[in-house]
Amino acid sequence: MAILHDWPTLKVNIVVNDVPLEEYPIHGLDLPKTVARYIPASSGADFTIKYAFTRPFPADRPVSIGIKIDGYPVDEPFHHGRDLFEKEGYTCSGAMLKAGLRWYERKFKFAEISIEEGNLDPVSEELTHALDSVGTIELSFWFCENASRNVVPKIPPKKLNHLGVVPEKAVKGESISHQACLGQPEASSSVTYYDADYAEEEPFATFIYKYRSLKALKSLYVIPRTPTPEPLEDRDIEGMNPRELKVALRRLRQHQFAQQRIKREREREGSPETVYGDDDEDEIVYIGTKRRRLCLPSEQDVVIDLGAEDEEESQEFFDVESN
Repeated sequence: MAILHDWPTLKVNIVVNDVPLEEYPIHGLDLPKTVARYIPASSGADFTIKYAFTRPFPADRPVSIGIKIDGYPVDEPFHHGRDLFEKEGYTCSGAMLKAGLRWYERKFKFAEISIEEGNLDPVSEELTHALDSVGTIELSFWFCENASRNVVPKIPPKKLNHLGVVPEKAVKGESISHQACLGQPEASSSVTYYDADYAEEEPFATFIYKYRSLKALKSLYVIPRTPTPEPLEDRDIEGMNPRELKVALRRLRQHQFAQQRIKREREREGSPETVYGDDDEDEIVYIGTKRRRLCLPSEQDVVIDLGAEDEEESQEFFDVESN
């Protein structure tokens, strides 16, 4: 949970499935009135923004919270001082819109950016500007004065820019992996709007969250990379868990099956052979010899006896037709 030193009674969380997301510090962005954190993003997940005030937070003035996602303003809740200390805090789960007399909410969602690898084309200035705030959730807390109810508010439709295919090098430095989008409109209860002036020239507290995939957070060394497991062949069998023992047994059986197959091949050839291999290697080279075949003369062959003294005795013809 991100907490500002000057405002320890103000707490903010980004929540998915009713569970606050793990937060990781962003070095260099924590200032007296600003706190910044990395959070993990999962594609397609709805997320909500939760904040809470606890005593002795000052309740003598109203407070408004400007919420920007990917650089776009999506909501600005307003709370009177007397209403700040709700037991469960407050939740913002989507952008509000009004159609006729009906109110609707479009929920916040994480969406994976489509990244094109190997694209060496120059990155346009327009895309660079669009990416400046992508992957960011920002909350600015303001003290207000001169508040009055707005009976007929003008509510412009909220939007979030949808990026198309993005070259890899455009997002590589910041390891941007996700953008936010709005879900389909869902019926919601009505909302009361107030107009007010900011009591000061700047917010008294700002919370910045940069959301990234777990893979991107590992590439940034924000969270530890998954260590390469030690090969089972090098592990002590006493230290293996049941699953690892099953894998080791399966590999042993596969090795024994391979040895039996080689033995059958040797028996089928019926002659000596040489097998070259290494106990530490999987490759086995098999060299076999073919069975020598004895060739006998057929009825059409001529047989010459080289040991005969007489030329007439040295030739015998096995000609069936002449007999």
